[in-house]
Amino acid sequence: MKIGRSLGLENLRSPFYPFQKYFLMITQTSTPTPTKDPLTTQDRQIIATIVNQLEYSKNCQPEDVVTIWINSDYIVWVKMTHSYARYHKESFKCAVAEIKPIRNSQLHATHLCTCCK
Repeated sequence: MKIGRSLGLENLRSPFYPFQKYFLMITQTSTPTPTKDPLTTQDRQIIATIVNQLEYSKNCQPEDVVTIWINSDYIVWVKMTHSYARYHKESFKCAVAEIKPIRNSQLHATHLCTCCK
């Protein structure tokens, strides 16, 4: 005599059976997926330079820059590990236009120096 068969244990279900698919979905969606950082090292260096030059001397290092966004009032917000900074969009854009070629030429000169050695 098979006890499991006579009691119908193979047909027993968990009391959570109707909700199992929802539990599975929750556990699958709750694990964070790694995302690519939208700011490059060069972006962070440019932003840190701007933060240090424009009326906000907080001695910002490139690794202090967390993120940047523009709100509906055309204000550029820079979130750093120690605080926030805000700038008018046009002045920030001008600062990027001034600093970016300088940074690129410095990187290019550094690259040439290391290649020639």
